[in-house]
Amino acid sequence: MENKLQVAEIKKESYAKVIEIATKMASNCYGAYMKAKPQTKRKLNQAFFEKVYARDNEISKTDFSELFDIFFNHGSNKNVLAPGVGLEPTTH
Repeated sequence: MENKLQVAEIKKESYAKVIEIATKMASNCYGAYMKAKPQTKRKLNQAFFEKVYARDNEISKTDFSELFDIFFNHGSNKNVLAPGVGLEPTTH
């Protein structure tokens, strides 16, 4: 049992370290992007965006990837927060 607790504690510390690193990276996305090599910039673009539209050499529209659409889409989030059917009757 003690061995399982030690393994659980190691996993907890590992997850905490990953979250700490991800938080530091996310706290300055612009800085990380500007310092990145072209291949890394491409991967970051693909992670954030499904499509980017340009008109007259300027970005006219963006479609975020599924992962980031939740954060940046300013439309309704009712389908993200809870399913339409559950214990309560569906409202229309």
